[in-house]
Order: sequence, then C-alpha cells, then structure tokens
Amino acid sequence: MTTERHTTIGRIALIPIALIVFGCGDDDGPTDEPAGEAWGPLAVLAGPPSGHRALIAGSLDIGESCVVIREGADEQSVLVVWPSEGTTWKSESRVIEYNDGERTVELADGAEVSFGGGGDSVDEGGLTASEWVASIDGWVSEPDPSCSADVRWFVGGLP
Repeated sequence: MTTERHTTIGRIALIPIALIVFGCGDDDGPTDEPAGEAWGPLAVLAGPPSGHRALIAGSLDIGESCVVIREGADEQSVLVVWPSEGTTWKSESRVIEYNDGERTVELADGAEVSFGGGGDSVDEGGLTASEWVASIDGWVSEPDPSCSADVRWFVGGLP
C-alpha cells in the first residue's frame, strides 16, 4: 500500500514537469516574435473577413501604434480593424499581407487602398472610442489607446 501511494504521488508530481517541458494548449501565434508584437500596430478582431457591404478608399498610413486610412480631400483618419483570418503583420518589412479568400495583397505605408467592409463612427453609433473598444468581444489585438478611433472601418473583401 505504501509503495502504491508513493507511485501515485510520483506520477502526480510528474504532471507539472511534463506540462512545463512539453507545453499545453494551442498556440497558433508566431513563435519568433515577442508577445504583443505579433500584430504590430494592427487592430485585429478574431474571425474571417466581413464581406463587401460598403467601400472605403484612401491612403494607408502604417504608424508605430496605429494603422489608418486617410480618406477624402480632408484626409480624415479612419482606424482600420483587420480580421485575424487572412491578415499577417510582417514586422521586419512593416508590411501587411491580406487575403480576403479570393486574392492576396501586400500593403505598405502610403499605399492607395480600397476595401469592402463596413464602418461606423462616434457620430453614427454614439459611443466614444474607448466605449466602442470596450463594447467589442473578440479582440485579438485591441487598438492602441493613442489611436484615433472616432471613425473605424472593419476590413472585408478586396474590390
């Protein structure tokens, strides 16, 4: 009985060691980048692209902490929200690779872009930027608090 008890205790003691050595759970994220840097300046929601409900066009501005589209003659700043499926941040080249399920594009700072998708704003939805961020479930990478999120666009398809 004593031998059996020590054997069981020995097996239980090995479980934490096995978890440390072999790991547990699913880790689909990049392993060569420090935590928090896998998405760089991108605001990212879990899931696939949202589709082509509307269209936005402008110049892509990839900053240190935010990615926005400068839209229209007044170059209004629109926060870009990317779907986790089909979006890749390439930190070394600071390029966004995006695949909407039909084609893939690589997007660099200053690129003229157009995306299907949908958006809203403080004026339309009535939520401040921080209230809007807090109201959304599924963030993989929340927008940096320094980003202007008064107007935001959820990327869907490529036109």
